[in-house]
Amino acid sequence: MNAVEASVAAGYHPGQNQADNDVGQTKHWTQSRTVRAVAGIAVLALGGLAGLAASFFASTFVAIIAAAAVTVVVGVAVIGYFYHHSGDSHTPEPPPSPFPVAQPIQPPPYTATYVPPPPYSPPSAPAPTATAYAPAVSSNTLPSDPPPVYARYGTPAARVVDPSDPPPEYTALIAEQFIRDQESRTEWMLQAYDLELYKSCRNGNCYFDSVINQCPAGSNWTIHSLRNRVYQEAVQWCDNYASNYDPTIHSSENDLYERLIFQNGLEALRADREWVDATDSMFTAKVLNTPIVVLNIDGGVGHAFDAGGLFMNDVINASRNLDYYRTVLNDRFILLVFDTNHFMGINPIR
Repeated sequence: MNAVEASVAAGYHPGQNQADNDVGQTKHWTQSRTVRAVAGIAVLALGGLAGLAASFFASTFVAIIAAAAVTVVVGVAVIGYFYHHSGDSHTPEPPPSPFPVAQPIQPPPYTATYVPPPPYSPPSAPAPTATAYAPAVSSNTLPSDPPPVYARYGTPAARVVDPSDPPPEYTALIAEQFIRDQESRTEWMLQAYDLELYKSCRNGNCYFDSVINQCPAGSNWTIHSLRNRVYQEAVQWCDNYASNYDPTIHSSENDLYERLIFQNGLEALRADREWVDATDSMFTAKVLNTPIVVLNIDGGVGHAFDAGGLFMNDVINASRNLDYYRTVLNDRFILLVFDTNHFMGINPIR
């Protein structure tokens, strides 16, 4: 059958594929042999008939000769005919195609034993990697000394001895300029009350220096002795107040107790050249039996204590100014001015 399912003669046809041409050639060869056999039988039959016909009109010898001659002539004619047409069974060469014909892909030869490919192995030499950038190391190594410990404001230049600290003159100039600015502001504030500023020391004992400057002549207090006595009074007060301390209540006494016990306030009172707090005036007033009033550098009253060391200003009357205490205390009290833990005093009130 061809591409359109129509019957065709056996043999080679250019319009059909190679497989169909092979089948057609086989059919053509088989049919040719069958026809030849039939033709041979037919030739013999014709020869016999010719002999019978001749014997009917002539003698037996003449009939045999006639039959043989007819058989030979007819047989030669039949054999020649089929021999000539048997050449059609050969496959003619197809006409050349105007288009290029793709060559068939031949499969690889079959091998009885499968040999798998070799396993992957990494290259013998490691792949190059980028070199991390490292800055050049200087030959100048840092000293093994500890980091500098800078002195506080107000520390005299003589106490700065660590070579890693800034030069003494530099430290002294900064601290001195800072304190001079405080003193200038305090002088301007005290002018409204006709009071004269006392410039206290700058070595951490400014509080006690400002207090002693206002003590009566002949009291013979020194910074060391007054500090030690105030410390003892603070320890005694803490022991007595411990049973009354209530952290849920906000009061001046509770705040003072918390600072002394939980914020190292007692240790600062005992150590020389350590700053103290304005609320420590509570114990100083009791030791000297003299009221103490502490002003902020802007002129507001921060704390006020009577001669027995009790708070005179609380939440109710905290807004009372210096004139109120001067009237109530008849100008018989110690006046202090503080700013960022530096205390200044006044010359005795006239």
